[in-house]
Amino acid sequence: MKVGVVSDVHNNVAALQYALTHLSDCEVVLNLGDLVYEYRVETEIVEMARRAGLVGILGNHEKAILLHPSSSLRNNLAADVLDFLAALPASRTMSVGGCNLLIAHGAPWDDPDVYALLQRADTVGVFQLESEGMRRTLAAVRPTGIAHIIA
Repeated sequence: MKVGVVSDVHNNVAALQYALTHLSDCEVVLNLGDLVYEYRVETEIVEMARRAGLVGILGNHEKAILLHPSSSLRNNLAADVLDFLAALPASRTMSVGGCNLLIAHGAPWDDPDVYALLQRADTVGVFQLESEGMRRTLAAVRPTGIAHIIA
């Protein structure tokens, strides 16, 4: 399966169009978050993502719009745009070529699914968490929050 990836588009319509044109032979195109900007949402970028069938996740900018108590933008978005953003998961898992992938934006410390992976020590391929010693430590600590795994 040929997979394309876009990330951190931040409302750049021309850049997304360029990327989609060059990824047109991909079976799936992933959006790794930050399709929009936390202080402005271009409706056209959301429409492009829908038309292209991007398989997306939330980035920190979408999370800021949806979750931050003082987000003034959230109440000013059209319902369909807000629904599109709200439907994006914090992370995704998928299988590509026999490899299981966890798709997340940055350090997904606020996603309970990530802690489930950490508690199982299912971290092969996760930078700084994949060594045997770290996996043993994670299995023993069974972290439920960022404070459990930072020094």
